[in-house]
Formats: sequence, structure tokens, C-alpha cells
Amino acid sequence: MICALCATEWVYRRILCPGCGEGDVHKLPIYTAEEFKHVRVEACDSCRSYIKTVDLTMEGRAIPVVDELMTIPLNLWAAEHNYSKIHPNILGI
Repeated sequence: MICALCATEWVYRRILCPGCGEGDVHKLPIYTAEEFKHVRVEACDSCRSYIKTVDLTMEGRAIPVVDELMTIPLNLWAAEHNYSKIHPNILGI
């Protein structure tokens, strides 16, 4: 995992909620949108939180900070489905 704000890098299990530590794959849905195939909303149905991830293997030219802001419709979708972002982006969203 790499922080889009400070570029700190750390090893983190894919099937684990960074908000509450939930590890049940059935409670960790992933949502995508056709318009942003390389960006995912990784949610947790236990704590109702989410993070957005940018998959650089799908789009090597992506810039995570820019893509985070470009995909604000995903944040709106998540909020409409009662998910809260674990940590706001540089705009506080």
C-alpha cells in the first residue's frame, strides 16, 4: 500500500479492512465504475468504511493523487450507500 499524499509505503494484506481489521472476504466488497476501470472502492460492510485504490498495473500512467480527485463520483456513490471514507483526500473529501 502506498499513501497518495505522502508516498509512505507499507505491506498490507489485500483481504483486510484497514479501518477495523475485518478479514472476511464476504464483508469486503469491491466496487468499480466503467469510467474508471483502474480505480476501485474497497469497502467494508462491518464498519461501513472504504478506501479508494488506484491499480497501477491496469493504468501505469495513473497519478494516484490526481486519480483520487478525478474519481470523486465514486466518493459520492459510496456516501449514497452509507460508506464513510477512512481518511480524506487533499481536498478534505
